[in-house]
Amino acid sequence: MKASFTCALAKLRRKKVPNLFLGICILLTAALLVNALILLKELDTVFDRAYEEMDGPQICCLWSGEVILPDAVRQYLDGQKGLLYQITENTKTIDYIEKDGTRLSNGILLELPERINSDMLSPKMLNGEEPDMPGKNEIWITTKIANILGLAVGDSVSLQLADKAVTVSVAKIVADPVFGSSSTNVYRMWCGSGRLSEFPLAENNTVSYLEIRFEEYSRQMEQNFIHDAEEYFKLPLGDTLYTYERIRSGYTAAYQMVGGGAVLCKRGPRGYDCRTDFISGQERHG
Repeated sequence: MKASFTCALAKLRRKKVPNLFLGICILLTAALLVNALILLKELDTVFDRAYEEMDGPQICCLWSGEVILPDAVRQYLDGQKGLLYQITENTKTIDYIEKDGTRLSNGILLELPERINSDMLSPKMLNGEEPDMPGKNEIWITTKIANILGLAVGDSVSLQLADKAVTVSVAKIVADPVFGSSSTNVYRMWCGSGRLSEFPLAENNTVSYLEIRFEEYSRQMEQNFIHDAEEYFKLPLGDTLYTYERIRSGYTAAYQMVGGGAVLCKRGPRGYDCRTDFISGQERHG
């Protein structure tokens, strides 16, 4: 009888031990999930505060100038109240930027406006630097590009445009308030005003880049703007827009879901389609 009782007690103990470990695992997992949710909420707050201080754009869009003339977009935006905007008409897509065998695809070279200052929506100067215009065979790159490729001011880097490469010098490293996150694989660079034509022909040089910042931002205001613009231009804009929510998620999320519409054009059998490109949430080294 005593032996049977001892055997039954041993079985019960063996059964309780795995259950105990399972309970501990469940408690630890729940604690980690709660901490993760708190961290994400705190990250959102930190990002919102930092972005407000940077005065970066809250909507950006890359579209074909052959479909809608930049002047038509400019005329429409001039009639809107409560927003600031910046249009870059002259751009060229970069097949890849390369340094010592490391390549970054999904690049776009933009021409700076005639007058550059610290109030531009992008790029942003670092440490109170003065925005000196890049000269011949010089470009500005972002901190993101500099960190990945290990570049410093004065270094040389190769740009591949269509079937021709060109070597340029890094004149300045600036901040990109939209695509500075490691989870977005769009790389922007800037050349001096009037110097884009000095670079080789690209697969696409008819796209224009738009950035918008609302004086008083709200998600409802953003959605109303998108709806009204779609009604005015008679075009769906969903796949061409990079909204504030996507800008923020690019900085605060470890991964992004594959399939979100990107602002960069996609190369197809008939050239580039400015409304069907997709990006993943990882850096792309081509």
